[in-house]
Formats: sequence, structure tokens, C-alpha cells
Amino acid sequence: MQAILEAEGESFDPLLHEAVTYEENAEHQEGQIIGEVQKGYKLGDRVLRPALVRVAKGKLASKAEPD
Repeated sequence: MQAILEAEGESFDPLLHEAVTYEENAEHQEGQIIGEVQKGYKLGDRVLRPALVRVAKGKLASKAEPD
């Protein structure tokens, strides 16, 4: 029997998920899935199709202005 991979809110796992974008997001931890573009499926332990996901990344450090 096929099982749908649950992705949103989970930590990114390259064995189960394929990242389509990495986005800055203050509400989620780095590496956490913030959205699902396409569902993924498993059959037993085998991944039939990885879930296509949006992944949170850390904020970029702002550059200090020279004196």
C-alpha cells in the first residue's frame, strides 16, 4: 500500500524530500520545511517520488557600513 510522505513542518531529509527553494523565514528553524509544492509517496521503505518542498534558511548577515 502506498503512503503519502508528510513534509510540512518536518526537518528536510534529502532521502525523502527535494528542495525547490530555500527561503528566509523568521517563523521556522533553518532546515525546516515551510511548504510543500508536490506530495511525495513511499511504498514500504522505498521512496516512489520525493516530496517537492520549500525549505527555511538562516537570515543573511547584514553588511556593516564602513566608517
